[in-house]
Amino acid sequence: MVASGGVRRPPVRATTLVTEGRGGGPGRSGRVSGAVVAVAVVIALWALVASPRARWRGPVATPVAKVAVFGGAGLGLALTGSGGMGAGLVGAAVLLSALARTPEVRALAAPVPAADDGGRPASG
Repeated sequence: MVASGGVRRPPVRATTLVTEGRGGGPGRSGRVSGAVVAVAVVIALWALVASPRARWRGPVATPVAKVAVFGGAGLGLALTGSGGMGAGLVGAAVLLSALARTPEVRALAAPVPAADDGGRPASG
């Protein structure tokens, strides 16, 4: 590849940018792999403890997992210079969690008993 001025430079590959730390400062590959691991841990934590079909849901484990996930996301936003967005995310998560615990919302989420209709389709 020839740059302006007639000097021939080899092309820079994306893998070189990450593995040698060029393009984002030294240590970028460690930060990228750390971020990938952090996302994988958050997904696993949410799936095992906080999702509606989680294996280990509980009155203590689920709120703790939610605080860890949303608090970590808010902290990550704050550390990257978006403190207001981080605070907004955490505030929205707290508000929605509090609203989800009200009796009115819990009644909406209660399982509906199955009708004994003999397997026939509903007639309208």
